[in-house]
Amino acid sequence: MSSTLAPPTSDCPVCEAENPTTAASCATCGYPTGLAVDALRGLSETEAVPLPSAPSRPKAPPRATRPAGRDPTADQVEKTAHELDRTVRLVSRLGGPTADVTVELHQAALTQADGRTVEALSLLRSALARLHEATNESLGRRLRSLEERQTTLRNEGVAVSFGAETVRIRAEIEAGRTEQAIDRLVEADEQLGRIETDWKGLKGLLRQIDGLRDSAEVVGRPVAEVEEAVQQVKTLLSQPDLSTDTLDEGAQIAARALMLLNEALPPAIEQELERHAQALAAFGPDHAPSRPARTVHAEATRHLRRGKIVEATTRLRELRVAIGELGTPEPLVRRDGDDPGPELATDATADPESAENALARLLTKARGLAARVRSLPSDSELAYEAAGEIRRATEQLRARKLEDADATLSRLMRTLEAEVPQEP
Repeated sequence: MSSTLAPPTSDCPVCEAENPTTAASCATCGYPTGLAVDALRGLSETEAVPLPSAPSRPKAPPRATRPAGRDPTADQVEKTAHELDRTVRLVSRLGGPTADVTVELHQAALTQADGRTVEALSLLRSALARLHEATNESLGRRLRSLEERQTTLRNEGVAVSFGAETVRIRAEIEAGRTEQAIDRLVEADEQLGRIETDWKGLKGLLRQIDGLRDSAEVVGRPVAEVEEAVQQVKTLLSQPDLSTDTLDEGAQIAARALMLLNEALPPAIEQELERHAQALAAFGPDHAPSRPARTVHAEATRHLRRGKIVEATTRLRELRVAIGELGTPEPLVRRDGDDPGPELATDATADPESAENALARLLTKARGLAARVRSLPSDSELAYEAAGEIRRATEQLRARKLEDADATLSRLMRTLEAEVPQEP
């Protein structure tokens, strides 16, 4: 980047005209600016110790060019200090370093207090030149960062556009209007920061939707409204001059789509898990080859109960493979005292007398499972979830929903038999 700040100025020690410190000579009287410090030192010494006038000669009229007692070097020190203070504030707004300049300001103040005004002026001018360079570097760095962040968003599908604003900022810099350039840059930076924050939230919603869309394909339950919502969000993101209001609208659409998926998928996954549970029950509880599949089934059920649909779907895929590898079960020979299973319980509800028998059997089954749950570590997730299943089954029994209660207790029994390890 080319030099962007107007160079500091100083008064000519001869004619007091204001000239840039980088000029070779005064534009008014031609005095070399390289000798300005020596001239100021000489003027200070002359004014500090006035020359005596001869008594025999008439007094010359007072010089009107410079007021009595005025120290031109002190004026330059004060002017440079003000300029330095203003530039420090500008650099601070850009986040640039100013600590070393602050130290030099203190040093210059102490030097001036010792009467070494010319040396103090030299310190201040040196600090101001370095600070101007630091301001230019900070402006360039922040402007490049703004453009890079814009490019990142555009690569992610967010059609933000700060190109026109960056052109205006560069024009202000080239014209030497540093403060105006900084005002524009800070405002653009804050606006882009708000867009980045809102986009981060929307991106998180879209990521969850993508995961659940994959789960919907696995269980064969795609939701048409979700596909429409995703397309609406993409259309919003492609609009020029994207604003935070547009991103907020997109977030509302994505949240509704996510809610639809969370409502539609769990029942479908639970139905398939129930079918797989019946298939595993056909192998019998002592069938060792089916134990890995039972473990996967229990894990999928636990994930579903926690609302972790993506993880439940992953286990569901594994469960399909595991059950497919088991093949066809051999016919079971039922022994006296064996649990008749959900089928018999369903049939038992057909007449009132059998329903009472089924209720008694299910109560006995619930008590046995409750005893097993109490033996689990009280602080384990498995114990917490199993207790919830016992409560659910108890409420179903009270409502005489025997089929639902039998399914809940059978599901809990499979979970306990699988002895799923706790997740951290």
